[in-house]
Amino acid sequence: MSYEVIVAGLAPIALNPGNEKTRGSAIRQLLDYLETTHSDLVDARIAISLHSKDEESRTTAISMLSIDFLESRDRRIGAVIARVVKDESASIDLRIFAYINLIDVSGRSTSEYPSLGAFQFPSDVDWNFVDQYVSAGQEKEEGHKGDGSN
Repeated sequence: MSYEVIVAGLAPIALNPGNEKTRGSAIRQLLDYLETTHSDLVDARIAISLHSKDEESRTTAISMLSIDFLESRDRRIGAVIARVVKDESASIDLRIFAYINLIDVSGRSTSEYPSLGAFQFPSDVDWNFVDQYVSAGQEKEEGHKGDGSN
């Protein structure tokens, strides 16, 4: 099956705001298929992580970003994931998941993972750690505004 046929079949489903589960599945299939263009794929995963109304799709996108950037200390990816941790409109489960994935991207020791049995969100979150990544993302955005590269 050609690239064009697969994308033509899945794209309308992925963009349709109707059934969120079907949409999420189509997005995941598209993301899996489109791994040939990594920077575009990263941008798509970032957009889904931040803007999808389907939390399962957001979880998948965050997970894939974390896998791609495991222990990379990438400030851009960390900033995206940190924004999800701070997103009060997201479920607690998604925010905890994002926090764990932020630790993965940051390269912190696995000993710093929260003990999920005793972990209390938001009181047990290291907010200084999260805010460092949010601040780094804001600095990058402001830097682009000043250099004309938006």
